[in-house]
Amino acid sequence: SQALTAYDQVSSLCPSNEIVALALGQKASCLLQCARSSEDYVAVSNAFQQVMDAPQADAKARSIAKVGIGVTLEKMALLRVGQERADLFNLALNNYLDVFDRKILRPKEQPDPFWTREAGLKAAQLAESLKLFRQAANVYQRLQDLFPPLRLDPKISSLRALEQAAAQKSGT
Repeated sequence: SQALTAYDQVSSLCPSNEIVALALGQKASCLLQCARSSEDYVAVSNAFQQVMDAPQADAKARSIAKVGIGVTLEKMALLRVGQERADLFNLALNNYLDVFDRKILRPKEQPDPFWTREAGLKAAQLAESLKLFRQAANVYQRLQDLFPPLRLDPKISSLRALEQAAAQKSGT
């Protein structure tokens, strides 16, 4: 609660400073760590959305917030069943892909490499868990192209094999 108070003070003391967006992001991250219920996760996603809406939020702050929203949606999905669960997982995937695909950048902004990689890894892992093998393999391939030290060839090959097996099983 002391950290939340400190982050709120940054907003009230320096409302036009670019650090406000990062403070809002840290506040949202703190809320995420403490969240246990659906209502808590709604508050977390709203806090991350404040970062997205902040005019002074740069690409890094917005990337952190979008990934945070994705993580929050995944946690919310785990509390649901059926179509609602699937919908939340898909929303989480789309949030990760927004960062990875550079959809959140404003003109002349450059992506933050760390958060681009983080969003890509989360998107690929989630796509894989949702059995979206082609999409997961494609994201891993793009990650490897962007960040060669990751060495994702074995993962990509495995996913391509799973994709082929699924296609053969379904007869397509």
